[in-house]
Amino acid sequence: MFVVSLKLVEAKRIGPLNIGKTPSTAPCDSPFLPGHLIKQLSAALIAAQADIAIAVTGESATPQRHPVFCLLSTHPKDDLADSLAKGGHKMDAWFARHAQVEVYFANETSFANINTVAKLRTISLKNEPSN
Repeated sequence: MFVVSLKLVEAKRIGPLNIGKTPSTAPCDSPFLPGHLIKQLSAALIAAQADIAIAVTGESATPQRHPVFCLLSTHPKDDLADSLAKGGHKMDAWFARHAQVEVYFANETSFANINTVAKLRTISLKNEPSN
């Protein structure tokens, strides 16, 4: 398996990132990732025999997919490279060609996109334990 930041894919800078024995990546604007993200995505990918495991939050009636947070098997690697070489850059179009499994995470804040200090402070305050 390899993990790839799909923001890099869209920017046409593809490449697996390996840290130690566990391949992992995350967008730099999401500092509250769950500690079990890779473990859960990996377990689901293997159990479903899928090509892509995607993080999902929200109620079952209105799930929010977080495609930037995904784990990919190595099977679609060549197709991804070919798609990028042909000018493809739409994640959803590429995803649609491969078997997917959605992996539910309860804490939506874990996947928050934080681009300002004010938003970081707001989200940090919400996550602090009460006295």
